[in-house]
This record gives sequence, structure tokens and C-alpha cells, in this order.
Amino acid sequence: MRILPSATKNGFRDTVFGYANLPAYASVYYDRAVLLARSENVEFELPIILGFAMAHELGHLLLGSNSHSDTGIMRAQWDRKAVQSALMGRQLFTLEQAGAMRENLRARRAATAIGGVASYR
Repeated sequence: MRILPSATKNGFRDTVFGYANLPAYASVYYDRAVLLARSENVEFELPIILGFAMAHELGHLLLGSNSHSDTGIMRAQWDRKAVQSALMGRQLFTLEQAGAMRENLRARRAATAIGGVASYR
């Protein structure tokens, strides 16, 4: 996980908080988290918002690049309600996402244990 100071010219929308390069690393943009915190008048909660972004990108590493959902940590767009929910500790992975992440981790461990290469979604 990398925390980058700001987004570089990468073709992503201005609302993108980071990205994941499967299978091994993810990055989040610190300045985008700051902007969201300021827009919601919760600058003192910047660590929570940054953690939310990090959890989202780690979710992509374990669930795949096309793994957005309508609710929870993996939602594609973060609105005021999502930020407030994150600040209260209510932004979670769904049960299905949690199960898929556990299965992906098991497969990676098994592949590593036998010297193979795990397949990634």
C-alpha cells in the first residue's frame, strides 16, 4: 500500500481516491482524502477517510478490479452518507465480499505453500 501525495496525470476521474494494480499493490491519493474531508467539514477525521480509501483499494486486491458494490467499503462513489457512515465505523465489506476475500487469501497461501502461482480474479 502506497500513500501518494497527489494524483499524477493518469486518466482517472478527479473523484478517484486511488487504484490497485493486481495482484500485489495499491495506492491512495492523500490530497483526494484531504479534499473530501474539507468538503464534508471533517478535516479532523482525515485518518478515517484515508483508512476508508485504503480498505477500498485493498478490497480490489482481494476481490478484483471490477468489484464495486452499491453499499459498503466497495461502493464506487462516496457521498455524504458514505462518509458519515465511515466516520461511525459502519462502512464494511458485505458478507459475500468477506467470504470471497478469505477464499482468495486461502488460494494465495496454498499456491505459495506448494511453490506455485495463485490465480487472481
